[in-house]
Amino acid sequence: MQLGRRMVRYTYWMLRWRLREFIGLLRAVHTEDYLSAKASEFGRFVGLAGFLTAFFVATTWLWDYVVDPTNAIDTIALRIGATLVTLVLAGLLYQDARSLGARVALLLAPLCVDGMLIEILSRLEQGPEYGMGTFLYFFIFMPFLCLAQSLRFNVLALTVIALFPTLLHALGFAAHLNMPVYHMYIWMLYGPIIVIVGLFDVLYWQIYCYRTELEQIANTDELTQLPNRRHFLDASQRLLRLAQRDAQSACVLFIEVDHFKALNELHGHVAGDTVLKEVATLMTPMIRNTDLVARYGGEEFVVYLHNADKTQGAKIAEGIRQRINAQAGNGVSVTVSIGVAANDNGSGYEENIHALIHQADLALYAAKRQGRNRVVVRKAREQISGTLGTQRGFKESRH
Repeated sequence: MQLGRRMVRYTYWMLRWRLREFIGLLRAVHTEDYLSAKASEFGRFVGLAGFLTAFFVATTWLWDYVVDPTNAIDTIALRIGATLVTLVLAGLLYQDARSLGARVALLLAPLCVDGMLIEILSRLEQGPEYGMGTFLYFFIFMPFLCLAQSLRFNVLALTVIALFPTLLHALGFAAHLNMPVYHMYIWMLYGPIIVIVGLFDVLYWQIYCYRTELEQIANTDELTQLPNRRHFLDASQRLLRLAQRDAQSACVLFIEVDHFKALNELHGHVAGDTVLKEVATLMTPMIRNTDLVARYGGEEFVVYLHNADKTQGAKIAEGIRQRINAQAGNGVSVTVSIGVAANDNGSGYEENIHALIHQADLALYAAKRQGRNRVVVRKAREQISGTLGTQRGFKESRH
């Protein structure tokens, strides 16, 4: 008796745990990031699948001719109409698979084609007897057309398609259909198709999670957990183009921990790693959500300030310098030198992020020559020669 109770209790908790896991998965596959990834991955594919579906719909008139050559002429207009509806759906899917128009079309277009198919079967001799299997094609093509949609939408679309002929029959518009045979065809297939669609979402969710994790690893510095150099260069270049398009300023801070090599030699690499992590932790809260901060390499950090001129950049840089000077180190004296460069007012002379970084690096070099633990601002120039620039003119801000 006691063993039986334990088994019942164990079964109850296992089912409850599985139910929670299932509900969590359903929520996960309906998050916006996941759905955007699906749309990006399958957007073009579902559009091409739509055009292939339209081609298939156009060729189904040959089936009409085989079944009833005499009356097949009466179905040509309906087949053309169904093809045009499918082409409109394909175009919307190809343009933007997750747009409102595409989703509305995914619900309405199959119903239009379904209604035309019911009318076509009524015009063919023995059409209802031979044509019941054609309803199954909706369950073949729709899962592919809905790949970029949510699982909830997929289930809704397939359910509406399955119920539509039953509704028409109940309203007296499909009296020629043998509904018991229709239900046998559709509902025997409905369950397995829904399960397959769900399993596909589970599979793609796992792939999405693995890919997200790999991208995180590839774009993140392992020690400081800041974005790494590769990610910074890609992201900041995109932001710089946006700034130039909108005639906005852009600013780069190049930051280096002073005498880091000597710190490593005196206190050990573990202490050096701790300093780098502390510097990263202290900098991050001082950076706006629209900006980027990254570990550039070794003891160097870099910050991209979007829509910020050199005055704003110098102010933020000085705040970073003061905070690190006051708090970092755990007993070890830590200071940083910072070089600042900007293309104020979106002047456009720094079209390449590498060039803007180089100008900030030159300003950092000047800060180091002038005694370190300071901010130096690179003067704006009217133009830049190549991606390396020149070494004309520094404006120093001593602290």
